[in-house]
Amino acid sequence: MSSFVSMLSAVKFRMVCNSIHEACAQSKLKVCVIVTFMLTFTIGLFALFFEGFHFLGALEPNVARIIIDRLMYLFYFFIFIMLIISSSLISFQTMYGSREMPFLIMHPITYGNIYFYKLIESAVLSSWSFIFVIGPFALSYGLYCNVRLSYYGMMPIVFISFIFIAASWGAIIATIIVRWYSSRYFRKVVIAGCIIIAIAITIYYFRIHSLVRHERENIMLALNTLIPHFRYAQYPLLPSYWLSESLWNVAKGYYATASFYLLVLVSNVLFWLLIAYELGTQFFYTGWVGVQATVRSRVYYVGRSIIETICSPLRKIFSSSWYALVVKDMKIFWRAPAQWSQLVIFFGILGFYFSNLQHFSYHILKPIMKQFTALSNLSAMMLVLASITVRFIFPQLSLEGKRYWFIGIAPIRFRSIFLQKFLGSLLWATTVSLGLTIISNQKLEIDVVFMYFSYGAVLCMSVTLVSMGCGLGAIFPNFKEDNPARLIAGFGGTLLFVLNLAYVAFMIFLIAWPFSLYFSSGDHAWLLIRNRFIVSGGSIVFVSLVGSFLSIFLGIKALKQLEF
Repeated sequence: MSSFVSMLSAVKFRMVCNSIHEACAQSKLKVCVIVTFMLTFTIGLFALFFEGFHFLGALEPNVARIIIDRLMYLFYFFIFIMLIISSSLISFQTMYGSREMPFLIMHPITYGNIYFYKLIESAVLSSWSFIFVIGPFALSYGLYCNVRLSYYGMMPIVFISFIFIAASWGAIIATIIVRWYSSRYFRKVVIAGCIIIAIAITIYYFRIHSLVRHERENIMLALNTLIPHFRYAQYPLLPSYWLSESLWNVAKGYYATASFYLLVLVSNVLFWLLIAYELGTQFFYTGWVGVQATVRSRVYYVGRSIIETICSPLRKIFSSSWYALVVKDMKIFWRAPAQWSQLVIFFGILGFYFSNLQHFSYHILKPIMKQFTALSNLSAMMLVLASITVRFIFPQLSLEGKRYWFIGIAPIRFRSIFLQKFLGSLLWATTVSLGLTIISNQKLEIDVVFMYFSYGAVLCMSVTLVSMGCGLGAIFPNFKEDNPARLIAGFGGTLLFVLNLAYVAFMIFLIAWPFSLYFSSGDHAWLLIRNRFIVSGGSIVFVSLVGSFLSIFLGIKALKQLEF
């Protein structure tokens, strides 16, 4: 097993190194942006954790010790849950949806070796981003507690063991689901289990919220209420518990206990990897064949679909060509759950947070703090929208692929094609961004001046971000690539990402500039405040109009000059 797995892993490592070298040779801008962003994110997260530990340490000593210890167990518990979910999803894609699987299966390699090689790949792909979260947390904890060097020496061993346990569980879950998903009873059991878990989480959430709401004024009572409910993170059979115990004990100098939990982690890694290997040997090939048969036997029936029924009123507003393009784009998007599920997750989390702002008593803060919270919410939402435009709007034209020639010879103007993409994207982007802004402002009971000013700014920013996404997507098309992740990794996607970040940062500054004086100076500086509002609002409108016009004009011009 080791020779085949090591050989395949070495080949994959060589491919990754070649890809990095090619990226450095082709687009130095992209590499610089990625490295700068990763370093900034890591350093910022480390500073955030370090300041958080100091903030908790400023409380009563006994309270601080209890909170920090519980926080450590809770943090690694949720990281473990997210690693399992990520590993199971990525394992399904790498094991059953990878293009190289037919090539590997044709060669004289056992199914267990292929499965084990893909498990290692899934472990790396699912955990590399979590390292940028786990690492700063563990380092900040070590510096805050002033631990010995043995703590930092044990960190790589326990983290690698922790990651491979989660990867093994994720691979096993993916294998079981694929192998028995076709069973009618298995689907019913999974659906029923998901419903029961959702109901239990909802009841638990409202129970915790009701307990804390009555004891909000006293921090000790609130902590005494909450801490017993975090005991599930300290269950002794959880890998996150073994990780926390090994790091906590080595930080305190209890090396025998730390070594014990380290050996528990390592032995469980070997045990679960063996279970996963045997499971892959028995059920991987049959599951892979079943997935391929399901994909090839999928049938799309001709007739009036749900999407056509929903879009039927558009027939009275737009021409038949626009209607056909809109329906086509919606059907393609709906048939790719991996795409629209990301939108649901991103904006769903923001919507859930904004809807519960009053539960955290943000609406009773001072006006300047409420304005700061609203501005932070607006910044987070627009940054998410900026990343969404890069991920979904920029690749729209390129994803037409080799079929673009068919649209090119159709009796449709290039201007109409571009405007259809632009208006369709603008409709959902503006609806979601304005809706979330309204929810945030209403829950915070924000000042009416900031409320309407933010609505206008969000509208301008949504139009400009969508315009730049469509415009640069038309200027830098790539019809040879059908993977959206690779499309946005080129020069055009990197340039759009940089421009979006710069534009959002400048807009947030223009929004915050007049209100910093509005909430701190009072009525005696109204003339200066009014001038700031005029300059800020005019700058937002002017920059947005110029950016939108240039993006649309250059995008349409590029489409007209495009050869197909």
